[in-house]
Amino acid sequence: MECPAGLVPIGGGGDGSPDVLLNASAPKPTGWRVRATNKGFSDRDGVFALAVCAAP
Repeated sequence: MECPAGLVPIGGGGDGSPDVLLNASAPKPTGWRVRATNKGFSDRDGVFALAVCAAP
């Protein structure tokens, strides 16, 4: 998830379908990164990232 131009990440996180294992959730210079592993068998499983952005 990327912050709009001129803003920086001050928080964030992630969520996923029941069969998704979240491996990492961390800031990056321009937003928030979430890494996950799909432990299920469905191509409908998903992972979602959220970045909370603010002016520096």
